[in-house]
Amino acid sequence: MADSKNIGIKNLPQVEEVKAGDFLLVEADDGTSIIDFQDFVLGGDNTTHGFQISSLQTDVNDLSASVDNYHGGSGNLHCVSLSAADGTVQSLSAANLSAAKIHVPNTVVQIVYEKNNVQQSFTATTAVETSISAAITPNYKSSKILGQIVINGVHISGAAGGGFDVGRHDVTNNTFTYIVSGYDDGTGSLDLYTGANHYFPPYVITFEDTIPAGSTQLRYILSADERDSSTMTINEYTGTGTGIKYSFAILNEIAQ
Repeated sequence: MADSKNIGIKNLPQVEEVKAGDFLLVEADDGTSIIDFQDFVLGGDNTTHGFQISSLQTDVNDLSASVDNYHGGSGNLHCVSLSAADGTVQSLSAANLSAAKIHVPNTVVQIVYEKNNVQQSFTATTAVETSISAAITPNYKSSKILGQIVINGVHISGAAGGGFDVGRHDVTNNTFTYIVSGYDDGTGSLDLYTGANHYFPPYVITFEDTIPAGSTQLRYILSADERDSSTMTINEYTGTGTGIKYSFAILNEIAQ
């Protein structure tokens, strides 16, 4: 009869790691078997910390939903409030950190402007586009555009008057809409009247506009018209001959 002896598990050689292709002994009701390590699965149902795994997965899902909700719809961070206990934020820094990357409601995201000193005269009684305009590419579709047009060197020759209008050219959708109307619009808010040949001080028009759906680029254009037999001129020499004045179109993107 062949000799046999028992070998204790502690006397077996040790391995540094368990990998696919290695086998584990499994003692079951129907006998002793082996299982490949790559088929050995630990899940929430056969571990004592399954509830922790489930809780962590829920936290990850909630965090992902929050990030999706607060990126402002453009891949940037939508920040409702940002603060620290001592009133400073020393741990937040990046080489390219800017207002265009952090969305804070009721703050200025960007400012663009264009200046112009082209002298133009208008004798038509209907709105004619001037060379005073500015274009903006909004960072957020929910923003508002706060505009300001400063018109210098305004001269009306004649005993009547004229007016200004501001139109919005939606470059993306190829549409044009007057957002501010002046002469003969029923309100006269942008009308200029004079009883004689007259030079006016700088004339300022302010407006607020909502970004049209689907638009990614907007240009705001000043138009001018005259009344009766007057001639309206912009960027004209002053009476003392001090030179051509500049006019400006300034656009502010305001986060909402």
